[in-house]
Amino acid sequence: MSRTSERTSRAPQVAVELPGFTLAALRTGGETNPPVLLVPGWTGSKEDFGPILEPLGEAGYLVTAVDLRGQFRSPFRPDGDYSPIALGNDLQLAAAALGGSSARALVRGPGRASCSAC
Repeated sequence: MSRTSERTSRAPQVAVELPGFTLAALRTGGETNPPVLLVPGWTGSKEDFGPILEPLGEAGYLVTAVDLRGQFRSPFRPDGDYSPIALGNDLQLAAAALGGSSARALVRGPGRASCSAC
């Protein structure tokens, strides 16, 4: 994570509460706006989306950028399972919590997060 990306967003840090675990996140935009879930690549973090968080929020979306389990500020998986299926299940729970079937996801970077979102 670069210090530059941390400084490029004023989006508040929030916790996305899911069954049995919590994901660290940044969120901006109106609560009634269509939800967008931003997912970093395997070695990234939610701060990678700093430059686009506020513009997306200002464009009329409720934008949530998450750290997947084991990334930056989110806890590790107790079972150690970071397979695309396990991460995909986490993303399904996050998308459901943020807007159900109306949630849109933007995945950045190569690796397991990209595969998990498919």
